[in-house]
Amino acid sequence: RAPADRDAAIEAYRSALTGFGGLEPELAGTARTGLASLLAERHESDGDPADLDAAIEAYRSAAGSRSAHGGPDPDELRRTLGGLLVTRYELRRRIDDITEAVRLLREGADAREPARRARRLAELAYALGRGYADLGGADALRAARDALTEAESLLPPDDPLRHQVLNNLGNTLRELSDLAGEPALLEPAAVALRAAVAAAPDAAALPTYRSNLGLVLQSLFTSTQDLATLTEAIAVLAQVLETAPPGHPDRLPALHNYGSALNRRVELAVDGALPTGGQAADDITAAAARDADAAVTALREAAELAEREAEPTEYLRTLGTLALAHLLRHRLRDDPAGLNEAVRLLQLLSDRQPLAGADRHRIHTNLGNALLMRYRAHPDEADATAMLVAHRAAVDALPAEHPARTMCLSNLATALEAVATPAALAEATAALRAAAAVESAPSLLRSAAASRYAEHAAAAGDLPAALDGYATAIELIDLVAWHGMDTDDQARLLGLFPGLASAAAAVAIAVDRPERAVELLEYGRGVLLTRAHDAGADLAALRAQSPRLADRLADLQTALDGFTALEATGPDGPSGRAEQRYDLAMRRRELLAEIRARPGFADFLRPPSFATLARAAVDGPVVLVNVAVRRCDALVVADGRVTVVPLPELTLAELVARTAGFLTAIAVLTGAADPDAPEPQAQRRRLAARTDVGQTLDWLWRVVTAPVLDVAAPTPTASSGAEPAAGADWPRLWWCPTGLLTLLPLHATGPLDGGDGVLDRVVPSYTASLRALAHARRGVPARPEPVDSALVVGMPQTPGLADLPGVAREDEIVRRHLPRVRSLLGPAATPAAVLAALPDQPVAHLSCHGTQDLRAPAWGRLTLAGGPLHVRDLWRPAGRPGALAVLSACETVRGGAALPDEALTLGTAFQLAGFRHVIGALWSISDALTVRLCADLYDGLAVPGGIAPDRAALALHRSVRRLRAALPDRPDTWAGYAHLGP
Repeated sequence: RAPADRDAAIEAYRSALTGFGGLEPELAGTARTGLASLLAERHESDGDPADLDAAIEAYRSAAGSRSAHGGPDPDELRRTLGGLLVTRYELRRRIDDITEAVRLLREGADAREPARRARRLAELAYALGRGYADLGGADALRAARDALTEAESLLPPDDPLRHQVLNNLGNTLRELSDLAGEPALLEPAAVALRAAVAAAPDAAALPTYRSNLGLVLQSLFTSTQDLATLTEAIAVLAQVLETAPPGHPDRLPALHNYGSALNRRVELAVDGALPTGGQAADDITAAAARDADAAVTALREAAELAEREAEPTEYLRTLGTLALAHLLRHRLRDDPAGLNEAVRLLQLLSDRQPLAGADRHRIHTNLGNALLMRYRAHPDEADATAMLVAHRAAVDALPAEHPARTMCLSNLATALEAVATPAALAEATAALRAAAAVESAPSLLRSAAASRYAEHAAAAGDLPAALDGYATAIELIDLVAWHGMDTDDQARLLGLFPGLASAAAAVAIAVDRPERAVELLEYGRGVLLTRAHDAGADLAALRAQSPRLADRLADLQTALDGFTALEATGPDGPSGRAEQRYDLAMRRRELLAEIRARPGFADFLRPPSFATLARAAVDGPVVLVNVAVRRCDALVVADGRVTVVPLPELTLAELVARTAGFLTAIAVLTGAADPDAPEPQAQRRRLAARTDVGQTLDWLWRVVTAPVLDVAAPTPTASSGAEPAAGADWPRLWWCPTGLLTLLPLHATGPLDGGDGVLDRVVPSYTASLRALAHARRGVPARPEPVDSALVVGMPQTPGLADLPGVAREDEIVRRHLPRVRSLLGPAATPAAVLAALPDQPVAHLSCHGTQDLRAPAWGRLTLAGGPLHVRDLWRPAGRPGALAVLSACETVRGGAALPDEALTLGTAFQLAGFRHVIGALWSISDALTVRLCADLYDGLAVPGGIAPDRAALALHRSVRRLRAALPDRPDTWAGYAHLGP
């Protein structure tokens, strides 16, 4: 319609309505409706507010003058008037307009016909969503959610409105999650938006829907720390950019959100917090560099667009995100020009007044961080002064209980540490103590702050304060991975706290609190194993008594940890967000008090006491060997007490060097020979490696195991060359090493001169923790009757790997001792078949290739038919308990150089899968010698009618001693076999 024709029609309607005598009622109603429609059309094209006002009044008049003789449909009048009132509300924020709009649209939603009701509900939900801030906040959004949920249920799958309803539902759930602090709503929001993308009838709607989905996925990653979610967000936002070319209205938000998501992944890479998934370190760095470049490129374009097209606050926000991208790229690969550009942008933003409250602390923080990087590269007093000013301004911009205050105080402490004057270090200590105390902050940041505070206090000589700080950090660690995350994500977060428990225990020992040292080691190590063993025992016990309280606690913890320092969706969120976080923290504290007041729950989510832990050491001492920078000690737990055995000759620095040398030597001795190396050279390498292995076992004997045995098992049991006497009462001892000691064979150490070693004094076993040992003792009681059935899994041939002729022989050995054996050999030994068969058998014997990934131990694997069986595949509580797993494969009880205290081994995974006893290898083992050991092992387990699995430790001890007697100068052939369990 031509504008001139439309204007003429408007004037004609007005003349007819105001002319002499007026119109008949029926005609007047129609004329008013026509006038209102044209005025609304002209407002939409020309934007004149007067036309919008006139259209609203004309519709009101039409609704009021409708006669019983007919005229416009009253439902349509209400619907159209309600929509125009929403439009005016968006322009002028008049509460009366949105209130009236919701009333009219709610009346129209009473339609009986499903499709009509669905459309009216969708329009009502839109009004509630646009005006929720003036309509009761979260309650209005909940009403919008309910309306959209019903609307979606009323529409058939092919209805053209359905994709719009799903998109609006996803956005509403995201907004409600942000406003009400309910992160559990983010997953259904993502589900709705994925469905909207799938249901979109053409390409026109896809950029908007995918942009919304990408935003929700970023929020979901913030809540869950599930890296797959962040990866999906980045992929979705990249698709938006492909379908929203320059000039498209969705391109600016898509560029900003895409750059923000990439920043998150780059930060994880910079901090070394990305799970490797078996990738090489160089590949991870290269991928991070591509992300960093893409983030800078996207955000530069976004800043250029925002300067021309966006509101000033949006432009400033985009500049801040671009500056962060420059900072991250500099941290990744030393980009001084990018660093200077980040400083320039952030100084520009810092000088802009006024800054939005939610942005102010972030801009000051990023400016302070940028100046710190530049100061470290080129110390300059002006930069030092400016960075402290910026970080103090960030702290001052926030109220005392704002959740971001922990981040700002921690950053201030880092800057003060760089200045390093006595006054600066004292201020840093105070800042970290305050940072750890902000209850509304994420557990991850609070735990890091508490750990750093403890280090400062210890350095200043205030060991009691340091112990308090470490205890706080360790208590918070258990909340860092609260959500039941993927194992990789839990490991990634726990990897941010290497050696925390050992440092805490060293301080506790130094202040003469050895029992407290044991408690801290137990609570700060083996977090994944303990959580999996217990399957959330505290929460499960609570859920059994009060599911309502358990659900409330899980929801509150999820909400509290649902944001990070780089939260891209948060800076422009509602101003009340900090107050909501504080309220959540207070509600959690009150809920914990309520739970702990219940009978039997006084220690709920509190570390176990030493008295409880000491019960695991019932058949012999458990020796926790603690290695820390401050000091090294063994804690011998026996008879309900703990004895400290100082280890003054053991140092962390020497342990690092010795471990690296030992692992290299073992690799030389057990790996495939280099076909290109001359034989004399290869022989020299092997001889040097044997020397290194022997010297390492001798060193460990002198500095660790001999001092321990002098206290824990002072009387030698048998000379190194003797057979144990039949029925000899060998003492038992369990090693529980920490840190890199988990990679070394403490159980097989002894002096170079051939004198008595550990194997001649005790029957040694390993446990990941006192709680793991207690759990294994509970798993299956000692069986008076023989076990007569077993599962044998074997891979005699594996593509790309050496054949294992011993598989068939080991199958025969097991069958000779157990009358009922099920064998999965060769092609039948698939991961799925093995996982399905394990719960049905009390004994499992696996003979195949095994490999551990020292950088990503959760990806350690047994190589089976059709694919690997990983540690992570077994990392779940068993449905039925088993008695014994014999892992006749390489590296099955080797942990990782990364996360050594988490006991991520195939052996512990089989314990978790239900097997009370596990026998495995710390390194690569000989196929022929393992057959020999297995024959001797099962002979030692044999009883009439089957085997006695609870003899596993003694039987392995006897078999290893026999191998040692045959090959005394080749500990690489026999020292790798180890027993886990009671």
